Amino acid sequence: MTYSFEFGPFDAALATVSVEKSRPHGDWIFHVQGKTMGKFRWIFAVDDFYTSTVNAHSGWPMVFERDISEGGYALQQTYHF
Repeated sequence: MTYSFEFGPFDAALATVSVEKSRPHGDWIFHVQGKTMGKFRWIFAVDDFYTSTVNAHSGWPMVFERDISEGGYALQQTYHF
């Protein structure tokens, strides 16, 4: 599934959700990604990227990553659960 988000006349972000088999365990997982897109990045000086992996059976998170740049602020984080 793909979702697009708008902020006024701008395409602001894009999010995708997919279901995949994980490696090496073979569990079904939800893989979710979100990122800033288009002119929104240039006008508002925002360039964000998020990704999350969730076990589809249990609903428990497995990995969460964030790489953001907003104005002069930048942050990169990775969490393994």
